[in-house]
Amino acid sequence: MVSIKYSICVLLVLLISVFNADIAVFAIENHISPGLYPSTRLTKQFEIDKIEFENNDSFGDGELLEIINTKATFMSPQHRMAEYYYDNVKQIPWTPAILDTSLGAFLRNHNHEISHFNELDVNMDTETLWSFYNTNGFHFAEISYRFEPDSAEKINILTFSITEGTRYKMDTVMYVGLESIDTLTRQRIERARQVKSGDFFSEEIILTDVSRVFNILQNSGYYYSKFEILPVSINVESESDSVTVVFTTGKRQKISSIEFIDSLNNQNIVVRDMKRLQMEIKVGDWYSRRRVQRSLNNLNSLGTFTAVDIDTSSVFKLQTDTTLSLVVKSDYRKQKEWAVGLFVNNTQIDNLTNIGAEASISHRNWGGAAQSGTLYSNIKAKDISSIISGERAEYEGQIGLRLAQPLIWAIENMRIGGSGRIYYSYLTVEQLFDISAWFANFRIPISLTNDTYINQIIIDFNFELQNLVNYEEVQEKYISGDTIDARIKRSIDFYSQLYHYLQEPGLKLTTANLLGITLIGDSRNHPFNPTKGDYFFGSIDGWNFFLGHPVVSGIARYLRLQTAYSVFTPLTDNKVLAAKFRTGVIFRFDSENSYVPFERQFFAGGANSVRGWNSRELHYSRNEPDSFHPKDSSYRNDYLLYSNLVGSRVLIEGSVEYRYTFPFYRSINEVVAEQISKLGITAFIDYGNAYHWFAEGDADISQISFVEYFTKLAWAAGLGLRYETPIGPIRLDVALPIYKPNYNLPDYKVWTEHNTMKDLKFHFSIGHAF
Repeated sequence: MVSIKYSICVLLVLLISVFNADIAVFAIENHISPGLYPSTRLTKQFEIDKIEFENNDSFGDGELLEIINTKATFMSPQHRMAEYYYDNVKQIPWTPAILDTSLGAFLRNHNHEISHFNELDVNMDTETLWSFYNTNGFHFAEISYRFEPDSAEKINILTFSITEGTRYKMDTVMYVGLESIDTLTRQRIERARQVKSGDFFSEEIILTDVSRVFNILQNSGYYYSKFEILPVSINVESESDSVTVVFTTGKRQKISSIEFIDSLNNQNIVVRDMKRLQMEIKVGDWYSRRRVQRSLNNLNSLGTFTAVDIDTSSVFKLQTDTTLSLVVKSDYRKQKEWAVGLFVNNTQIDNLTNIGAEASISHRNWGGAAQSGTLYSNIKAKDISSIISGERAEYEGQIGLRLAQPLIWAIENMRIGGSGRIYYSYLTVEQLFDISAWFANFRIPISLTNDTYINQIIIDFNFELQNLVNYEEVQEKYISGDTIDARIKRSIDFYSQLYHYLQEPGLKLTTANLLGITLIGDSRNHPFNPTKGDYFFGSIDGWNFFLGHPVVSGIARYLRLQTAYSVFTPLTDNKVLAAKFRTGVIFRFDSENSYVPFERQFFAGGANSVRGWNSRELHYSRNEPDSFHPKDSSYRNDYLLYSNLVGSRVLIEGSVEYRYTFPFYRSINEVVAEQISKLGITAFIDYGNAYHWFAEGDADISQISFVEYFTKLAWAAGLGLRYETPIGPIRLDVALPIYKPNYNLPDYKVWTEHNTMKDLKFHFSIGHAF
């Protein structure tokens, strides 16, 4: 498709250029000054120190610079330094010859950073600029250039002078040859057309409109459709253009057969019924290029093939003038594999980055229907940003089995799969509690077509049996004695409900029996480094009262609602404005006899939250005692213990982030330019807070008004550095707290602090904050 678009683009440019060749003026009155400053090394040539444009009212300098091939000299700092020393060491008689030779070699290797004037190249750039203006409606634009010295700065400046003239508008766009197509397709084309009479002439807009019509034909059975764009007709009197596009549709084609050819490579075959389920185009359907591509994507997503191709062929069944026969060719990959290595992953909603090591044995087609199975064991450090920040590490080890069936049913525009996972976990929480647990997760993923905003629905059944291994030791250490902080007691009491539940008589197979439903709408153009589109996440999960038998009901009797939305808007090719909003709330059915699993509580602060605070450090409490002051020497350790041990019931947070990626500088070494183009910087503002801290008990539930959820938000701002990798950018963020509301204490305000640098927070992580 890319090649088709490129061919159309070139054709349209040529047609317009040829038609106007007798009236267009590529360059007039070009001037090369005789007083130019010669190049330092090549005295018979002249460097281009600066390129300027004048009278370019409709297009910016940056856009025009991207079009032309000629670039101004751009010397790197090391190049300038080497040139300075090379010129000066020659003045010292005892300079070692090797130093002079080395500097000379370095300068020769960096000659590509220096741009010299070439009259032929600049003339071609002039024609390129005229073609650009011409294809955007400025058919009588005049382009000339001057290359002259600037005596004040002692540099040479190349200036392109542009006389834009009148920008022509569209009079008519005629699509000929569509009279014989079916009524429904014709109506779809009429609704899809966007070029209107009175719009400014633009090759890009016309090309997009023609491609849109062509795609509709290709997806409506017109397999042999093609088109030709006739020369543009220019009306000088009305200052308008007319475009005629001739379509040849051919006869409408139906699918008469679909056959499969397998290159097994000594692997287990995927049964034909499973492959047919992946096909979104069926026998008897009108040909659709879009459905063929979706079928191809579905087959590739099974993970059992190295390559899949779908093409027309008469090998199995002869094609007629109204029918097509499709052949699906599959090349099988190795299905049994084992692996040992390091991994980095992110949690879905919190986007926390974990790092660890895993060993696994897997099979991609153990049942003949592309079922995958993996036996694995791993150990990981959770939230590496908090570890790098000097906080106490949390570790988790797992051993388990994963099974997945990528497709069970295909109903209309829904594809329903299934997966299951059973594993044992051993987790440390704040190096305080050791939690051992058995987990069983059964998931039903439902994929929808891209025609709907919500394109994925996930139904989860989770069964957990958690046990506090060292609860009695922790209780004895922190609760025994005459003096005890109320928060420590409440925090441990929060987990005591789980402990006492397991001590009660009777058989208990689970401590948590949960049902969850998640909706996802993802229109991002890239999962790791999006530049446009949006992402929606909404979920409801909690106690599965449908399985309320005491043996399996568990003690995790709560309901959690949460949603997140991120949007990405491209400002230019390398500038993106991104924004995020996230909120959630937890309802406990019985606060005295229920438990919310640690990983399902809400926490604020950290590398992917409000970056002015460390991970899990931020929350608002109306019951905070005066002695709980940040400047108290004993505050820090106690506060972090409470914050990391238990979360909150309510979360509100968001971010606005400006992302800039450095361009590929063609005037410097390609290797260096490629590395620079992977670098980016960001500026961000974060806001948010967590409310109704579980460490406070239930005393504050009714004491926070709805308005205070928004007036008591904490704010932070900062800058970040990014380096792009295949798994997402590696990033370093530096954030400064701006405002934090307190209840009994004065609010933290950065403008009232004398030493704000001590409050800076550094976060290192993998992947964007959202």
